[in-house]
This record gives sequence, structure tokens and C-alpha cells, in this order.
Amino acid sequence: MVAHQPDLFDWLVHARSSDPATSHEAVADINITRQCFLILRSYRTGQLLTDHEAYRLAGFPSTLARQRCSDLRAKGLIERTNERGTTPSGKAGYLCRITKAGLDFLNK
Repeated sequence: MVAHQPDLFDWLVHARSSDPATSHEAVADINITRQCFLILRSYRTGQLLTDHEAYRLAGFPSTLARQRCSDLRAKGLIERTNERGTTPSGKAGYLCRITKAGLDFLNK
């Protein structure tokens, strides 16, 4: 079992008000905090990663990469660099790195 802080991402809105009712119903089945924690751990070595690479390293399908990495950036736990990597579609995507706040969170 991976330890994590259950309230870290409670501030996130998990479904938009414009989303259909099924999206709101599904939110209860998603552990956003655990997903964010596992993805953050992908960055712990200090390597620069695209969102897709971070998701793959965390064991999630890279097609779902955007939201949780965006949440981590919004929380200041990872940050974009000026460097680019290649996404699965062959396009360039920003590389991100863990911040001091992200490392501190993982070391708690």
C-alpha cells in the first residue's frame, strides 16, 4: 500500500458543471489523490518527463496524461521546463520536472 496524504487534492473539481450526470457519478470511483501521488513519484529521480512518460512510469495509460499532471503543476509539485520531448503522437510536448515542494511532499 502506498502512503499518501488523502486531503492534498480535495480542492480539485473532479467533474465540470457542464459534464453529463454520468461524469459526476463516476467521480466517486476515482481516487484522484492516489493518481496524483503515483504520477508525482514518476518524477522522483529528477529526470525530465513529458506528461505521457510520467503516466506510463506510474502504470497508467498515457492517453489519460493531461489532467493529473495539470493538477500537479497547479499545486506547484512539478513544473514545465523550456525543453521539449516527443509525445506518442510524434508531436513535441513540454518536459516537466519535480519541484522542491514535490520532493518535500514525497519525503514526508
